[in-house]
Amino acid sequence: MRSVRYDYVLRGAAETAGRVYTNLLADEADLFRGFISRRLREAWESQFWPELMVVEERTVSSNDTFPYSAAGKTDIGEVLRVTDADPRETYKLKTYDFNLTDAGVNIPNISTTATVFIEFRKRAPMLTGSTWASGTYAAGTQVYHSTEGDFFDTASSTSAEPPASPWVKLDIPWIFKAYLEWAAAADMLLLDEKPDLASIQKLQADEAIAREMAKIRQQSQHTNILIRTR
Repeated sequence: MRSVRYDYVLRGAAETAGRVYTNLLADEADLFRGFISRRLREAWESQFWPELMVVEERTVSSNDTFPYSAAGKTDIGEVLRVTDADPRETYKLKTYDFNLTDAGVNIPNISTTATVFIEFRKRAPMLTGSTWASGTYAAGTQVYHSTEGDFFDTASSTSAEPPASPWVKLDIPWIFKAYLEWAAAADMLLLDEKPDLASIQKLQADEAIAREMAKIRQQSQHTNILIRTR
């Protein structure tokens, strides 16, 4: 997936909202982080974007279900379809009905231990970490590394400095850069009680995401991508 550094998005949002990026106060940077994180999830989940889609083979357990999270597998966000063959390799597919339960993705009346292929959207990242400083971090911690300009998660305890292992970078898709800048700026301008300016930036954000949708249609990357028209 093509990605963009978080600090590039932050700079664009700050400048669009009339701030000098290098003079941002800590409180302002935290507000922008919250705006960008929420808008990132909004854009991420608005469509089945080809760059965010994954196809993985899974084995159904005895209760006709496989979990949303499993060792060595990508965490499942939203499911597009479940099939009996790899959709990247053949059009001759059987598509299964499925239900989403607390335990995972349930496929009614399927044979126990059957192998299926699930096509789904990866989970949207949440940007919540504090700035990295030297020390030991527990598993499940997220930090922001100012030199790298990105957020990192760790699945195990570590005193290493990002981007060294076991830290893993949270990628922000390049296709959302313009949208995030305009939308986060609109959110900040609303907080500044400048609704007229905010509405202009929000319109620019809507147009930016619409252009990315149009690119998918132009490239015809996937016959089953769901595009919402306006």
